[in-house]
Amino acid sequence: MSAPSAVHEARRVDLATVFQLAGLTSPAYLQWWLRPDVSLASAHSRVLGIGDAKATERPGDEATLRRLIGYVRAARWWHEEGWSIHMSLAVAPEDGRGWLGELRRAWARGGLLPGHEAAVAIAPDLAVVSLSTSRFAYSTNVGVRRNLEA
Repeated sequence: MSAPSAVHEARRVDLATVFQLAGLTSPAYLQWWLRPDVSLASAHSRVLGIGDAKATERPGDEATLRRLIGYVRAARWWHEEGWSIHMSLAVAPEDGRGWLGELRRAWARGGLLPGHEAAVAIAPDLAVVSLSTSRFAYSTNVGVRRNLEA
């Protein structure tokens, strides 16, 4: 596997910043073989955030879908323990619709039911697509978008 591109790393940093602005500031760990680009939590609000940056992968890639399904299956344990789950992908705006579809497929095959979804263009070269089990994560995402647009 090659090193992540500069675009990937920039999107990873942006996604981590969005999660931190939403109050997810503590590192969170899934099974050892699962390494999402961003995995942060808030013990206070009991929200787990899992995020991946996408620069060279495209919607429809089977290996990527399998990895996303793995993240969802790992998140189910947190959800069964009473945590809300928020999963986001940082992508190119023109790919947002396709990636939202991939997230929906991953959640369906991984066994979580989304309560809310969002697709937000944050910058000309960055969109964040998300599925959440709770309104908390969705509402926070909207607030972040408004703050970034101001």
